[in-house]
Amino acid sequence: MIHRAITVVVLLVICVLLLAFAVGGEVRSLGWAGIWPLFVLVAVAAVVGVIISWRRYFPSARRRQRQQ
Repeated sequence: MIHRAITVVVLLVICVLLLAFAVGGEVRSLGWAGIWPLFVLVAVAAVVGVIISWRRYFPSARRRQRQQ
């Protein structure tokens, strides 16, 4: 399971770096006021992704008992 977590972290870092590279030029033209909603959206998506993955790969003890 640890290799899955490492793979997800590497992919997240690559995506954030690509997003930063793509948005870098727009920050100068739009200013930070236009970029903040994008950062908020990315942060919310990351949190939701972690929650969904956590529930999938690390089910609670109660859910494990129901499945058996």
